[in-house]
Amino acid sequence: MRAFSGFPEGKTGLVRLPESVFTDLLPLVDDLNELKVILHVLYRLQQGKGAMRYVSQRSLLSDPVLLRGMDGPEAVRAALARAVERGVLLQIEAEVDGHPDVVYLANSPRGRAALEALRQGVPLKEPPPP
Repeated sequence: MRAFSGFPEGKTGLVRLPESVFTDLLPLVDDLNELKVILHVLYRLQQGKGAMRYVSQRSLLSDPVLLRGMDGPEAVRAALARAVERGVLLQIEAEVDGHPDVVYLANSPRGRAALEALRQGVPLKEPPPP
């Protein structure tokens, strides 16, 4: 087991999570990879800008922070599928930076509205989060 070196001193960025992540979702999740993906996607969604916040599958499959804690891209895909099946994440095929991709949104009022807009043909305007 690799040890965690601790939280850094001084001002650091914070990630906000809905209370329901702890009260409703955490008791349901029974797969560590799924939990890692859910937390990572929620983190990345907060990095986005604008009303239609999403994370592309392509960016997740090449994210070194996410991949460092998982057994490769197939484990990420499987965990994403579990999170979608569980209803935590929403997914839709969309064009991202001129290429077809799968995008993920939080199953929240904002995410559901964005999903419906994408289904109606509204293009992704905001760039994906870093």
